[in-house]
Amino acid sequence: MESEDPCMHFDMGHTMMAMSFHLGYCENVLFDTWKVRSVETLIGSMFGIIGMAILYEGLKAFREHLFWKDGQKKKTENMPAMKLMFGKAHLIQTGLHVVQVILSYFLMLIVMYYNVWLFIAVVLGATIGHYIFGWQKLVLAASSNTKPCAEKTCSDKKVEKY
Repeated sequence: MESEDPCMHFDMGHTMMAMSFHLGYCENVLFDTWKVRSVETLIGSMFGIIGMAILYEGLKAFREHLFWKDGQKKKTENMPAMKLMFGKAHLIQTGLHVVQVILSYFLMLIVMYYNVWLFIAVVLGATIGHYIFGWQKLVLAASSNTKPCAEKTCSDKKVEKY
């Protein structure tokens, strides 16, 4: 007797999603062309998802770095809000934000497949990404000599109201 293909129901158009965590390897991930039908394709998909999560964390850290770097340049300048809003730095930040949002929704949708292996890949990628890029926040915090303060207690800082 021939063994039945465990992913046959996916190929026949019956793709009902599981509503609880499961350990299977039959998934259509994000797109119809991203089909997981074997342990090998599951492992390859996990590496791709780990890469996506690392990229997300790296992009997040890069945007924070650009924001801090651009903010340091603008400290002494007294630029009008419209010039800042339509400036090159803000347009770049907006484009990077769009990419970051798309990546975050892709990762969220992957978690919503309730596949334990894909979930582990997202968490592992986010952990590795944070480990690689997250330490830079500590460096920025340590190198910053500005202290947060309430408006009424900071007489040495000029606070503008809009």
